[in-house]
Amino acid sequence: MAAAAGMAMPGSGWPLPLRLRHRAALRGIVGEIVRGCMDRRAAFAHIAARADANIEPADDREPFREMAERDVLGLHEGNYARHRITPAEFDAWRRIWAEGAG
Repeated sequence: MAAAAGMAMPGSGWPLPLRLRHRAALRGIVGEIVRGCMDRRAAFAHIAARADANIEPADDREPFREMAERDVLGLHEGNYARHRITPAEFDAWRRIWAEGAG
């Protein structure tokens, strides 16, 4: 019912239909960023390039980019597994990510 009404998924801030429509792409992109130990600049460039190349319809691209950026910025010990990221992958990426935060 919430999806049909275009309501947001609790805690996500994004409309459920957008997240559901692009869940595989979102999981893939976040996983690529972590597995590639990308810093912030590389991660956001990667999100933009992948969204432009793979997200249809075109109207979904900007909201998808924002959603992916928010998911990457919000990664922590309690939620990285939903992107099929291993603890070792997350720990290696987190060190790189933290170095670029200063």
